[in-house]
Amino acid sequence: MVSAKKLIDMYAHFLSNHPFVIIGLISVLLFISSITSSWIENKNMDYKGMLPDDVEVIRANNMFTDSFGSSESAMFVLEINPKTVSSNEVRDIRDARVFSYVDKLIQIIASSQEIEEVNSVVDTAKLMNNGFLPKDNSIINSYFDANPLMYNYVSKDYTMMTINLKLRENYNPDNLVYDMENAINSVPKLPGVSINLGGDSVADVIVDRELSPDMARTSMFSMIGIIIILIAIFGSLKFGLLPLTTIIVGIYLTMGFVGLAGIKMSSMTNGVISMIMGIGIDFGIQIINRFRQELRQKKQTAEVSMTKTLENTLWPMFTTTLAAVIGFKSMSMGQITIMSEMGNIMTFGVVFCFFTAITFVPALTIIIENLFSSRTKIKTTRRIKK
Repeated sequence: MVSAKKLIDMYAHFLSNHPFVIIGLISVLLFISSITSSWIENKNMDYKGMLPDDVEVIRANNMFTDSFGSSESAMFVLEINPKTVSSNEVRDIRDARVFSYVDKLIQIIASSQEIEEVNSVVDTAKLMNNGFLPKDNSIINSYFDANPLMYNYVSKDYTMMTINLKLRENYNPDNLVYDMENAINSVPKLPGVSINLGGDSVADVIVDRELSPDMARTSMFSMIGIIIILIAIFGSLKFGLLPLTTIIVGIYLTMGFVGLAGIKMSSMTNGVISMIMGIGIDFGIQIINRFRQELRQKKQTAEVSMTKTLENTLWPMFTTTLAAVIGFKSMSMGQITIMSEMGNIMTFGVVFCFFTAITFVPALTIIIENLFSSRTKIKTTRRIKK
């Protein structure tokens, strides 16, 4: 039976002598990943996405939805916010201009495919006015005195009003927010009145919208920081940038596998990319650092130096990867779905960074080192001839 050490030696010799074969194979995988990564779907975070279906509260909510329709809701929130004293701005939510504005808004948003029902104080006022929109402030005020139910939509100090939207089952949150924002933009604004979106269904989309740029900036700053540190430590642009291929290729392969596995990404799971970068770069550093030592101390060829490098680093790196995988996979033992998804993605990320570090990085390093060595020899020869 072939021992693990013998297998490592055989692999190290093969890679060192056939770097272009390894680069070719990884290039094929990268091409496949470019296709499968486009299959990744994004999802908005909510409590249903964070908990499994067998949790009692989720099961009860699903039963309610099956029997009575969706319990999800969203709302428009209108607030009196005058800017100038003694102006013509709205100063009371019972103003007829507000009711006319809300009526137009409702007509537009009611056509949304994501909304089942719209409820507002304007609907109540119309019922009390024989189906017509009241256009006189005194009449509207009298309706508030006569019907306390109107305060279900209006604050006691008459500074705020809500328009409640009941959502259809299996509604699309992104489409819902788009339709609500489109409705707001379609109706001329009232002076002294601000309008905002409200409700958990809307908040999830807004939070995702805010988090996505933050996650992108975090990844960018992580990459810049890693580049600066590597170049400073190695004192070489060439050896400083080579470890970066570990996380660049590793993350690309990870995203390809995530798409292939059908795992959906969210604003929270996107954050694991920065963590994968922090862990994965260590593999590249180990390979390049040991390669430089072998190259300088023993004055060997790039092929021999890389063979020795892999023989001495592959097993410790495998042990580190195994320990990390066990730790991340343990995150899936709980009931919180988002933790399981994060654990799985980080597991894939570490494994693919390790895979890249023992395949693509050594092969590319040998090719680049030989290229630089050849140029150096040519320049030296030309100087001697001169």
